Amino acid sequence: MIKSALYYREKLNLSIIPIIPGDKKPLVKWEKYQTELPTIDEVKAWWTETPNANIGIVTGKINNLVVVDFDKHKPEYSEEIALEYFPESILTPTAKTPNGGLHMYFQNPNEEMTNNASVLPAIDLRANGGYVVAPPSINGNGRQYEWVDGLKITELSFSVLPTAYIKYVFKKACSFVNNINNTNISNSNAKKTPLFQHGRRDQDLFHLANHLTKSKMPEEEIYQYLEFIAQSCNPPYPEKDIPIKIQSALKRTEKVEKNISHEIREFVLSTNGYFLSTDVYNCLLLSTRNEKKLCSKVLTDLTKERIIERIGTKNGSFRLIGDEAPDIDIYAPKKEFLKLEFPLDLHHYFKAMPKNIIIIAGTQDAGKTAFLLRFVAMNMNRGMAIRYQTSEMGTFELQDRLAMFEDIPKEDWEKVNFKENSSNFQDYILPDGINVIDYLEITNNFFLVAEELKKIFDKLNTGVAIIGLQKDFKSELGRGGTFSLEKPRLYVSLTSNPPEGGIAKIVKCKNWVDKRINPNGRECNFKIRSGNEIRQVTKWDYYKKLPKTKD
Repeated sequence: MIKSALYYREKLNLSIIPIIPGDKKPLVKWEKYQTELPTIDEVKAWWTETPNANIGIVTGKINNLVVVDFDKHKPEYSEEIALEYFPESILTPTAKTPNGGLHMYFQNPNEEMTNNASVLPAIDLRANGGYVVAPPSINGNGRQYEWVDGLKITELSFSVLPTAYIKYVFKKACSFVNNINNTNISNSNAKKTPLFQHGRRDQDLFHLANHLTKSKMPEEEIYQYLEFIAQSCNPPYPEKDIPIKIQSALKRTEKVEKNISHEIREFVLSTNGYFLSTDVYNCLLLSTRNEKKLCSKVLTDLTKERIIERIGTKNGSFRLIGDEAPDIDIYAPKKEFLKLEFPLDLHHYFKAMPKNIIIIAGTQDAGKTAFLLRFVAMNMNRGMAIRYQTSEMGTFELQDRLAMFEDIPKEDWEKVNFKENSSNFQDYILPDGINVIDYLEITNNFFLVAEELKKIFDKLNTGVAIIGLQKDFKSELGRGGTFSLEKPRLYVSLTSNPPEGGIAKIVKCKNWVDKRINPNGRECNFKIRSGNEIRQVTKWDYYKKLPKTKD
C-alpha cells in the first residue's frame, strides 16, 4: 500500500490522504490537504504507522480533478441515464469499486465546483471538499478497488468532464454560473443541444451504433441506420466515417462482453459446491437482459467444457466439477519431518511434517501471542524463511513485545518478516517456509474457519503454518468449533487460570514422536513471565477434575 501511496504522491504529484482500513473515513485531519500537498515524509509516516491504510485521492482544485461515482448497486441507478451523459466512447481513468460501481476521473472544469450527491440517480460528483478511495484499497469485506483494463490513471490522461453533465449539474445545483469550455451556462435557460447537431454528432452516432451492436443487429443493417441518420445530421455527417463509428462500437461491445465473461468464469472457479445462475447475477450485478443472456451463454460453454455440470431438475442450478485428484506415489522418497521446536516441549510428542497446520486456540490473556513469538524465537535458525502475520499489533506495540525477549538479540528478529494483516492470510503464505498467523480473525459465521484453513493449507508446499485462534472459556476448541479441527495435525488449547497461570491441553495430535505414547488429551499447567517466557509447571499427563464437595 505504501508503494502505491508514494507512486500517487511522487510520480503523479497528487494530494493523497490515508483512509481507515475497511472504512471511508480519513485517518488524519485532512482539510489542509485540499490546498497543499502532503510531504513525502508525511506519506511515509502515515503508512508506516498504519501499513494497511487505504488511499484517498483528494478531488477539486488541488489535483485539478473531479470524480464521478456510479453506484450501480443502488436500485435507482439507470444505465440509460448514465450513458446519456457519459457515453461509452469516453476514455478516461476509471476504477471499479468493490460493490460493482465505477469511479471515472476527469479534469476539474471549474475551481468553484463542489461535491454533488445524486444530482442524477445514484451518480455522485466528488469535487472541492471531497476525496475518493483509490486502488489498490480494500473494503471491509476484503474486496479491492481496481483500475479498469486500459483505463489506469498512470496510462491515460484525464478527459474533460462532459459538457452535457456540467450543464445539468449547474442547472440543478444553482450554485454558480460560469463560462466552461467556451459554453455559456445559464441557470434559467440552459438548453440541451438537439440530437445529431454540430458539436455532438460524433457522440450521438456512436451512442446509437453502440445500442444497435448490443442488440446484436447485423452489421450491414447498422450501417443502413447510421447512413440514414448521418444524412439527417446538421450538417450532414461524412459517410466515409460511418464504418469507423460501427467498428468502434463493435470493439467496445466485444471488450465489455469479454470482461463480463471473464468475471463470470472467475466467479464460477472460485465457488465451492453448488450455485445458481441468480447467484452470478447478484454477485456481479448483472441486471440488463443482454448481460443475463451472456451469462447464460458462458455457463452453457462452461458446461460443455466440463468445468461445471447442471444439477437437479431446476434450471440455473450448477456444480463446479473438481479437478482430477492428484495421484499418490507410494514409492516416493519419504520426506523427513521438520525439526521444529515448540514451547512447553510439545516437540517431544509431535513431529511437524511438510504442509502441516498447527492450531493454538486460546482464551483472552491465555498467552497465544507469547506462545507464537516464543515459537518463532526457537526456530529462527532452522534454515527456513519465517513470516509472522499479526492482526492486532501495530509497529510500536510489536517493538515493545520483541523488546521483552531479553535472550534474543534485537538484530536476530531481522530474520523474521512481520506483516500487519487481518484478512486474506493465504495471499501472504510462504509455501516452503514457517508461517505464523496471530490470529485468525473470524467475528461471525464461525463455520468459515474451516474454509480459511483450507485456503492456507492449499498454499503450503513443504512449509508449515501455526495459527492462533480465539476460544471461549467454556470450550476447549477455538472459534469454528469442530470446523476448526479437521485440517490441523496438532491442536493445542490454552486456557487462562489465574492466579495459578494457565492450562494447556493437547486436543488433537497426529505424527506422534513415540508411537507407544499417545499425546491426545494430555494437559499441563504453565506460567508466562515478562510476556515472553513460558515455563511449564507440571508435566504433560491426564488430570481428572475432582468432584465438587458441599463444603
